[in-house]
Formats: sequence, C-alpha cells, structure tokens
Amino acid sequence: MISSSSDFPWLEGTDQALYCEAKPGNPPHVFYKWHVANSGPIHSGYMLRFNPVTRYNHSERLVCRAENSFTIMQHSKHVTSSVTVLVEYRPTITLSPNTTVIESSDVVLKCSADGNPTPNVFFEFEGQRLNSTDITSIETRLQLRNISRTQAGRYKCTANAKSYVHQTLSSHKFMYIVVYCKFAVLLNVLNNNRFFLLIDPVTMNKT
Repeated sequence: MISSSSDFPWLEGTDQALYCEAKPGNPPHVFYKWHVANSGPIHSGYMLRFNPVTRYNHSERLVCRAENSFTIMQHSKHVTSSVTVLVEYRPTITLSPNTTVIESSDVVLKCSADGNPTPNVFFEFEGQRLNSTDITSIETRLQLRNISRTQAGRYKCTANAKSYVHQTLSSHKFMYIVVYCKFAVLLNVLNNNRFFLLIDPVTMNKT
C-alpha cells in the first residue's frame, strides 16, 4: 500500500514524499524498492522523497516492491503497489523577442505557455487587455496592422491557470516594440515605456 505526504495534485517546488507499507511475513523484516514503471530501481527504503517536486514528475507512475529474505532466496512472488504522481505547475511562457519596426508596417506577436492546469494566454499593453487571435488554448497571436508611434512600448503576455487546490497559477513576460518614425520626439523611457527614434525623412524615403 502506498500513501503520500499530502493529497495529489502536488505543487511544483514543494517537498513531498511517498510511503510504502506491506504486511510483514516470515521472516518479518521487509525490504522495499521503488521503480519507475517499466524501468529499473531508483530507490531502496519504505520512503521516497521529492526535494522538491518538479513538473517532470507529473504523470510519472511509480511502483513499490516489497519482499523479505524468503521471497528473495526462493525467487518467489513479491508484493507490488503503484501510484501515478500528479503535479501542478506555473506556466512557462515563450514570447516573441523584442522587435524594431518602421511606422505603418505590420507586426505579429506570438505568445504560448506550458503549464498544468492548462493556462489561458493573453496580451496587455499599458494595462489594457488586447484582442488577440487564439491559435490554441495555450497560444495566442497579436496582429498590429499599420503600426503607429503610439503603439511603441512594452507588451505583456500573461498566462493564468485556475487550480481548485492551489488557486491561480500565473506567470507573465514582457517584450518591447521600437517604432522608427518621421520627426518623432524621444520620450522618457522610464515614465512612458515608449521608444521613438528620430529618422531623417530622406532615409525614410529610401526605405
């Protein structure tokens, strides 16, 4: 029989343990070995520690084998029990890199996230949520057509996953758009998060 230090699902980053217990036979001393299903032994002893739990433990099926000296010597049937580990973890975000564009051109930003539970992904600009196209439930695409200087600045991608055990698991990531434009004024980056660069009109006409 296998028990755990806390109920599943576990939260990534926490310390957890599994415990294996078998009814003693004759001789009474029990030897315990842990295996990953369809693989070799990974640990000996009744307790298997996770310090800490990671996302890579999610869906891992672990088997505990219990035997005594008699079953070992006689190669007789041993007792096994198995459990599938469930782990919830915050989303990891993949976002388009910082980009520099010319005013009036088109830009496409992409953001995706991996997490458990499955996250919802969306873009924000200056605190306002933007309308984007959901490619899948974990990936979204933001199309900026005919971009203007007022759209230069910091864009935020947020991924939220709702857990009934660990509340909301959330992550965010930023990227910046620099817009080249005619006769622009260089603004205060710290206060406005915008990037306007002065470009000679002749240069613009050659582009």
